[in-house]
Amino acid sequence: MNTNNYPDIDLGAFQKAIEDKACLLLKEVNEENLRYFSKETKKIAEAAMENYIFHVCDLYSEGARKITDLSILEQFTKYRTGYQDQMLKWIKEHPIVLTEQTISIPVEPEGPEKVLNPTPILAIGTAVAVGLFIFTNVWVALAAELLAVALSYRQVVAKKQADIKFAAKKADYERAIKKLKQDLVLGLINELEEWLKLGKAASDAILKSYNL
Repeated sequence: MNTNNYPDIDLGAFQKAIEDKACLLLKEVNEENLRYFSKETKKIAEAAMENYIFHVCDLYSEGARKITDLSILEQFTKYRTGYQDQMLKWIKEHPIVLTEQTISIPVEPEGPEKVLNPTPILAIGTAVAVGLFIFTNVWVALAAELLAVALSYRQVVAKKQADIKFAAKKADYERAIKKLKQDLVLGLINELEEWLKLGKAASDAILKSYNL
């Protein structure tokens, strides 16, 4: 395929947009901020794919690569079966899904590595973590772990006057939260980039079907 004037997805700008949202929304990790971050990340990925679709559509229908064969142009722009509608259908068939996971908040968290210990523990309540299901549930689970550690950290800080090991616990939690945030953000970026690349491959296949 001739790549002159051919659009591409700016993955660098995409990555920066998500990193900026993470810096803004995950300074403090709580239910509301995590939910909002997940929603905004989903919007960024879907907007990147949709903008790419509209760019390709404009390029071949009115732009520098305008299709000169009227029969092919009609097929390309046809309602419901043309390029744009096929690609919007692809997005619906490969959704990024906001998914909730309920977690228990332990009464006496010993350390960040034990927050999601499967051993039954007393809990002071529950919280709901919202993450993104893209290809697997792994980022939902990681979002839940991040929220559980963050909420337990707040308990440790609240009880600092009565805890002689406060400084060590606080440092452990801060390291854990930082790593979990990094893992979540970078993992989401990598998997969403794969989702975008799959969408671009679907676009290329559709264009090829028109001999473009």
